[in-house]
Amino acid sequence: MKAFKSLIEEGFVFDSRRYIFEAWTLFKRNAASYLGFVVLSSAIQLALSFVPSIGSLLGTFVISPALGLGYYFATHQIKTTGSAAFSDFFGGFQHIIQISLLTLLTYAIYLLVLSPTLFNFYQAGLLEWYQQLLDNPMEMPTELPTLPPKTTTVFFLNLIPLIFLAVAFIFSTQFLIFYRVNFLKSLEYSRLLVTRKWWSVFRMILSFISLFFVAYFPVALIATLVPSIGIFLIVLLILAAYFLIPVVYIALYIAFADVTQLLINTSETIDSNPTS
Repeated sequence: MKAFKSLIEEGFVFDSRRYIFEAWTLFKRNAASYLGFVVLSSAIQLALSFVPSIGSLLGTFVISPALGLGYYFATHQIKTTGSAAFSDFFGGFQHIIQISLLTLLTYAIYLLVLSPTLFNFYQAGLLEWYQQLLDNPMEMPTELPTLPPKTTTVFFLNLIPLIFLAVAFIFSTQFLIFYRVNFLKSLEYSRLLVTRKWWSVFRMILSFISLFFVAYFPVALIATLVPSIGIFLIVLLILAAYFLIPVVYIALYIAFADVTQLLINTSETIDSNPTS
């Protein structure tokens, strides 16, 4: 691989349109495998949600992150050999400790960033209202607390660093599995790399979200005019968006592989001294 320090200093080209187009093309050729894994992984995560106490924690910090890596492993296999076995989707479990630590650290960072908002939500009584809802989801708690302008302002200001970090960390899991750096370094490598082209990466992610909303608004209009047909279309749209989750993962893999020359590199090593 090109030395990481040079990659950061010299910059790189980030062609989001090409990545999305290639992702869609690859997905169509292997749709059965990807969609099969979407259904199976969703069923696993749903089953975990019914396990008392530990189920949700296990799903959030261990199983779901490992399953998410499966899209990258399978796509890497397809790009390097032309095909992937269904077992390749479970390659993330080889890195289950590191990916769990990475997920835990990422959530901790997000919570730290959101701490001013959470404190204001607590003062406004919103967290107490939410706890009542969790304790008895079948019965709506008292009226939703009114948020003062200060709380709303803090919330929107907090979104700025949160969105920045969420985009900056987008390649962290791929650094972890393909270049075998630990969970701490993977976050830092991703942040340094993405920061060079943050807006380009953000636009690619936003394009997927935009596609959903572009399709949603006319469907919502139909639902207003003809509820019986509209509701069916909304459900269909949500299912379509859900099943296109693999395309997002594939696009992120293609972008990462292109920028870091992953498919050219055969040793899968990386410079251990990134520039700051």
